[in-house]
Amino acid sequence: MSTLLLALAVLWLAFVVLHRLLSGRHWLWLLPDLVPPVSYLGVPLVLASVAVPTAQYWATGVATAAAVAGIGHSGLSGRRLGRGPTPPPEAVSVVSWNTRYWDQDAGNLYAFLKAKNADVYVLQERLHGSHYDPRPAGDLPRLREEFPGYHVATAGELITLR
Repeated sequence: MSTLLLALAVLWLAFVVLHRLLSGRHWLWLLPDLVPPVSYLGVPLVLASVAVPTAQYWATGVATAAAVAGIGHSGLSGRRLGRGPTPPPEAVSVVSWNTRYWDQDAGNLYAFLKAKNADVYVLQERLHGSHYDPRPAGDLPRLREEFPGYHVATAGELITLR
C-alpha cells in the first residue's frame, strides 16, 4: 500500500509539473487541461489524508509538493480570499459573458452586468428563437443607454463594450 500511495503522489506531482510546463504551449495538452481546477488541491489533499495516518512521510511530502506546485491552477487566489495584492490602478477589468436569451430578462441582465463595473464587456451568443438562430443585437440603442460612455462594437452575435 505504501508503494502504491507514493507512486500515486509522484504521478500526480509529475502531472502538475507537466501541466505548468505545457499548458497553453502545446496543443497536445488540451485534453489534460480539462482537469477541474479543484483537483490541483483536492487530489494532493486526499493523498496526504491517506498517507498521514499510515505514517507514509514520503507520500505526504510529495503530495504537499504537488499541492504547492498546483495551487496557482486551483482556482484559488489570495485576492478572492481577501488577502491578495490589490490590482494596480491601470489594471483593466474584463467581463466575458454568455448572454443566451437576454431579451427574455434584459432588465436583470443589464443590472447584473452593471454590478460587475468592468472596463470591457465581451458578450457572446446573443440568441433568439431556436438554439441555432443567432442574430445581431437588435437592442443596441438600449445597450448604449444602459452603458453610457462605452463604445459598442458588434459582429454577428458577438458584442463588445469598451
